[in-house]
Amino acid sequence: GVDATDFGAMARVYWTLKSLGLKELSIVNGGMHAWEAADEPTSNTAIKITPSSFAPTFDAQWLATRADVRKHLDLSNAALVDSRPDAFYQGKTRAPAAKVSGTLPGAQQLDFNQWFEPGSSQFVNADKAKQIAAKIKREDGKDMVAFCNTGHWAATDWFGLSEVAGLPGVKLYAG
Repeated sequence: GVDATDFGAMARVYWTLKSLGLKELSIVNGGMHAWEAADEPTSNTAIKITPSSFAPTFDAQWLATRADVRKHLDLSNAALVDSRPDAFYQGKTRAPAAKVSGTLPGAQQLDFNQWFEPGSSQFVNADKAKQIAAKIKREDGKDMVAFCNTGHWAATDWFGLSEVAGLPGVKLYAG
């Protein structure tokens, strides 16, 4: 929890665990730095874990595949959410893994940094998250797909839109 970028890794793990069927999930808002700054208890004592019979089953309702994104592009039937900062969205720079600069046709930008209180790694509250989410326009009943270069920044948008703002039909393209 050093900065907003660190949150993406936590959001991606949260998304994965939720997709595997776990229901009781949370993320420490602000990370361990905020936890320790609030003088919350920590321990170095080893914890004994009781084995469980949990058998993960992947639920793809929060996943957008490459084929799904292609279909959304062809049919214009989803709000595509580019989670990258301005320079990437505008095509002024690109990640080394990207073949071309710019964004997908019709994509709306929702820079992942907007989800955090200014100058901190503290995620905004639900009311502010709903205000941020309202920036994305989509028709009723259509999916929303968050994407970036590798799914890291997009996981933050997915978390903010789906888990904090409470919007249905939000998916993550993690490719």
